[in-house]
Amino acid sequence: MVMPQPQVELRPPTRPSATGPTPKGTDRYGLLALGFRPFFLVAGLLAVLSLAAWLAVLLGLLAPPRYLAGSNWHAHEMLFGYTAAVTAGFLLTAVRNWSGMPTATGGALAALVGLWVAARLAPWLGLPDWLAGGLDIAFFPALALALRRPLWHGPNRANRLFLAVLGGASLLARLAGWHDRRAWGLPMLAVLYLGLLWLAAGLILDGLADFRLLPPSVALHVITAGAIGTMTLGMMARVTLGHTGRPMRASRATTLAFALVTAAALLRGPAVWLEPALYQTWMLASGACWIGAFVLFVAIYGPMLLSPRIDGKPG
Repeated sequence: MVMPQPQVELRPPTRPSATGPTPKGTDRYGLLALGFRPFFLVAGLLAVLSLAAWLAVLLGLLAPPRYLAGSNWHAHEMLFGYTAAVTAGFLLTAVRNWSGMPTATGGALAALVGLWVAARLAPWLGLPDWLAGGLDIAFFPALALALRRPLWHGPNRANRLFLAVLGGASLLARLAGWHDRRAWGLPMLAVLYLGLLWLAAGLILDGLADFRLLPPSVALHVITAGAIGTMTLGMMARVTLGHTGRPMRASRATTLAFALVTAAALLRGPAVWLEPALYQTWMLASGACWIGAFVLFVAIYGPMLLSPRIDGKPG
């Protein structure tokens, strides 16, 4: 008598992830599965809301916060709010890849985001200056603490050091060495090249401003709105697509967002310099372009940041 063979369910082999399984409680929505998700989302939202608030303050429609009054609050939020969030999201994702060790997820990641959000809200809640400042100052040490283990114990000791970035005309020479004209046909690459060009232009203009050949604010906005805005928007789009399992291709709406942030920099920097009599017109047009770019970012990439990877992998 021939005994029947037992039925065996065949499943594809699974390879262990170098960064470990998805943390418990983060796989339903995906938002807290990896650092780029919440920080890129709040960066995009802040880029819209803070600029809209700043324009409302300038038009007399909104009372400014007492903490860091005037343009100091606007400048502070663009650097220590928006740029800090993008930087945090990038590092919490990239350091995991560099070191092969896990970075903050789940509750730890939520606490870090919560600290950042608290620092953004503090000036509008009328909190004492020392408390608002303390929340702001605490974010970067907290981020460093979250990254300490993978950076210090990872296999590459060079990751322990932050090297100073040399600028001025050297950036142009560096870009010339990297340049490949085929990149301009790929918006996801072209936007990064454009950001480096904005940075080089801004540093050159900053030098000219020292000789009083143009207002310092022109160079400042070429560096911030141009270089920082363009590079961070492009990088957030690339990382979101790559780390959610999607092809690294820019949709028409994404390309429009890149064009709008570029227009915002042109209108707020060179246009103001060339035709200062139309300052308010350029400023409002620039603000509208900036807001439009990041509304598109949130609309396109927000659902990707909120949902799990489409390929089922952790992160």
